[in-house]
Amino acid sequence: RMTSGVEIARQEGLNQSSVNELLRLTLLSPANVQALLAGHQPKTLTLRWLKNHAFPADWAEQREVFGAFDR
Repeated sequence: RMTSGVEIARQEGLNQSSVNELLRLTLLSPANVQALLAGHQPKTLTLRWLKNHAFPADWAEQREVFGAFDR
């Protein structure tokens, strides 16, 4: 059981900032994860965008933010 991104990075031999960037993805709503895995996300909603932009943890707010992207 890991208690922090630092601990995960150390254990796995990864860069701490990369681990913390990826941990943010756990905040995505299940519906958004499902759409991403199925390839049904807007064209401009990429992993690069998710890594470089803050997005709300609240799932309803995510729907609003991601709903404003092109389809």
